[in-house]
Amino acid sequence: MTDEKQTKGVDWDVWVTHIIAFIFIGVCLSLLIVAVVFMDNVEMVKIVMGFSSSMLGIILGYYFNRERLVEESRGRRDVSARYEDIRTLFFELQDKDKKYERDIKELKEEIKKEQEEN
Repeated sequence: MTDEKQTKGVDWDVWVTHIIAFIFIGVCLSLLIVAVVFMDNVEMVKIVMGFSSSMLGIILGYYFNRERLVEESRGRRDVSARYEDIRTLFFELQDKDKKYERDIKELKEEIKKEQEEN
């Protein structure tokens, strides 16, 4: 199945998320470069590197979690569609079963009438 958003065109929430992530990555890398090149204080460099790596970790964690949630959502949608197909088939078979029961009942009554006539 295709995503409804993908069939309509551009998936804007994904693009906005990517742009925000790239901005954060750019800021983190810029801080890291500034800290390494222009700062003489080793403690400050450690703090900036810790901050940058934690921000990158958060962004990567978000992406991996988002992808997992998207896959899970697709799986649920597929299961739901299969459930609806099975449910529709069940009701169709139930209607056929009721029809067959009526037909059998009518046939039994006809046979009974024929036996009574003979």
